[in-house]
Amino acid sequence: MMEHIKKIISETFNGEEKNGQFESFSKLDDNINNTVTFRDSPTGIWGNSTTGNASTKVRNTYHPLKTPHIPNEAASLESLYAPYGRVFNNLPKIITQRLILRPANIKDANDIYEYSKDEKVAEHVLWSAHKSLGETKQYLKQMIKLYKNGSPSSFVIVLKSTGRVIGTIGFMSINPEHSSAEVGYSMARDMWGKGIMTEALKALIGFGFQTLRLNRIDAMHDCNNPSSGRVMQKCGMKFEGCLRQKVYNKGKFVDVNLYSILWEDYKKEIEGELL
Repeated sequence: MMEHIKKIISETFNGEEKNGQFESFSKLDDNINNTVTFRDSPTGIWGNSTTGNASTKVRNTYHPLKTPHIPNEAASLESLYAPYGRVFNNLPKIITQRLILRPANIKDANDIYEYSKDEKVAEHVLWSAHKSLGETKQYLKQMIKLYKNGSPSSFVIVLKSTGRVIGTIGFMSINPEHSSAEVGYSMARDMWGKGIMTEALKALIGFGFQTLRLNRIDAMHDCNNPSSGRVMQKCGMKFEGCLRQKVYNKGKFVDVNLYSILWEDYKKEIEGELL
């Protein structure tokens, strides 16, 4: 079994080029019932392969609301070989019922500044309220630099109905050895209480398990911000405990609550939807 999985990993990332397409990617797309070889929309995030001379034609949109899939059974093992750098270098659009999650660009500065200057929005996160549009542009340049470096990074959250950027959500860190990641998010205050962040986080969790093949996703929130914890709970994340004075933020040490969701938790939920 182990040799079989290693062979699959090798073929997935080093497939033969045939007629301008990489055979391993084609097989993965066609064989969606094989939970060992299946990767949701593999060519939707991998971009142009560096193997061979021709580029692979790719899709760049991920639809979590379309037919739900059971994640890869070998998630933890394959994460040791996962090219996360290529994923974050070429993030897709994630489309949900009301939202589009997509990579940020400098044109998003005005929308992001409008909510980032709000002291209430910045109260329980690790960044301070922005003092100028220039500060927001600098923040965006840093985010774009993360994309170029293939580092864990965030999507902007776009409201479909207006095209307005109303927040960010993404991966704070990823540990390939343990197939785990930490996520974080923030959103404009006039969007609070509408279920929007729950919708965005559910989509990100699906992306993490089905596409990045993670085994564990966790998140933390300031204990003085229980509404963030309720978002995590609605997304199937389980409370693991309070980490006392874990974070030094805005001049004081604060307690944070830790939540997580495992691949096996998510798998049960998706299997229930398919029944």
